[in-house]
Amino acid sequence: MTRSEFYKKTFDLAFSYLSKTLLYCSWQVTYRCNFRCSFCGYWRMKATKDQELSVSDFAHGARKLRKIGPMFVSLAGGEPFIRKDLPEIVEAVSVHHLPFVTTNGWLVTPEVAKRLFRSGLFGAVISIDFADEKKHDENRGKEGAFKRAVDAVKYFVQARTNKLQKVNISAVLLRENIDQIEKLLILAKRLGAEFTLQPYAHIKTEGNPDGISHNHIITQDVSDHLLKLKRKYPNFKSSEEYLRRYDQFFQEGIDNCQAGRLFFNIDQKGDIAKCVEDLRNPVGNIKTIEIDDLKNALLQKQRKNRCKACWYGCRGEVECFYTWKGIKNTLSRIISIDGHRNGFDF
Repeated sequence: MTRSEFYKKTFDLAFSYLSKTLLYCSWQVTYRCNFRCSFCGYWRMKATKDQELSVSDFAHGARKLRKIGPMFVSLAGGEPFIRKDLPEIVEAVSVHHLPFVTTNGWLVTPEVAKRLFRSGLFGAVISIDFADEKKHDENRGKEGAFKRAVDAVKYFVQARTNKLQKVNISAVLLRENIDQIEKLLILAKRLGAEFTLQPYAHIKTEGNPDGISHNHIITQDVSDHLLKLKRKYPNFKSSEEYLRRYDQFFQEGIDNCQAGRLFFNIDQKGDIAKCVEDLRNPVGNIKTIEIDDLKNALLQKQRKNRCKACWYGCRGEVECFYTWKGIKNTLSRIISIDGHRNGFDF
């Protein structure tokens, strides 16, 4: 992605922001996964390849969504790198939007990292939850997961075609890893990457027969600690307003969710829902729904939404962008003196 392409899409995004319309799309390219993470239930879905959208489906869907405006598009899973055609998917989406990919890192190679950035990838997000190798591997249910994730960060840092492209280590904040966040920030800095955080929400694993979701729930105040770390480490890119509200989320939840108005989800089959946790209630399919019908259906979902069970980055960072403090914080990240740290960090 060239600088001119990035700035053109960023400029167009400003109009979406001013009209308070859809800015962010979570799009699962597959629910297949090679990990067995304790805080995620997608790998239990028994997904198959024949359920997934084709590259042409992604191209068609991306063109359709461009009628709303350019968006940040999170290509995730499952594990997206299971799909060998991921570079083609990125290329199809990047024609109209700013795509980034979230991965556990296991299948990333130097060659595919280069292909993705050359295909128009805006950013790579590598999930690492513990700076301790053994703990990370145990949490992910895969021996060697930590080493592969660290290697993936290195490959993406080396593969960037320009400094606007982001490489980010992202962690899920769990009760077990609160003391690991500073170490992860140091690790990210050493590798030349940025760092973002989002809190675990029990809705992600709710209903598991083993009750493992309860092991991760945070029962202590963490916002002040995280804000101190943000001020100490410039590569900590989660916004201040977002981090400031963690305690509120853990204690009572955060209402007035804007899922369906500012952000939404598309699953591996193309079914559209107001958010990633509402997959059982789609409003239509990206292959067939008309764009005006999509917008209206999602808005109806948002108006009836009373959920306050998550504070994921795809919700919290987008919603905080619409507060004064959030705008100020985001603008400070878009515009910098050296001109090299431009971009959004959702």
